[in-house]
Amino acid sequence: YTAASKSSTLDPTARALAILADVFKRDNKLTSILAAPTLSSSDKSQIINELQRHAGGAAADKGETVKNFLKTLADNNRLGILQGVCEKFAELMGAARGEVDLVITSAAVGHAVIGGVLHWARLRVLHH
Repeated sequence: YTAASKSSTLDPTARALAILADVFKRDNKLTSILAAPTLSSSDKSQIINELQRHAGGAAADKGETVKNFLKTLADNNRLGILQGVCEKFAELMGAARGEVDLVITSAAVGHAVIGGVLHWARLRVLHH
């Protein structure tokens, strides 16, 4: 987050990491592959290239922030934590944008009541 912020690439980096998070959702085996302790330097390099290909042109800095981040994870044998990092980065971006998670628990009510509660919540957030 700090590297993306300092290089003014928060939004493109967030988009790239969101794309990578989707890759994890589609490929259940990816986390175990990335966490394998037997990955060679060549394997890691190929994985980084493939992950960057998926993240594609989402980054305005030509992917340097994401590429450097992925390389740092690989160099420190931490590619296995990439999925969690993508999730946490999305949380940080939401907090930076002032987003708040809202869970409403109620008895069975109609759509009009739910709409009213959501309208009230939006007004409260906008005025604070």
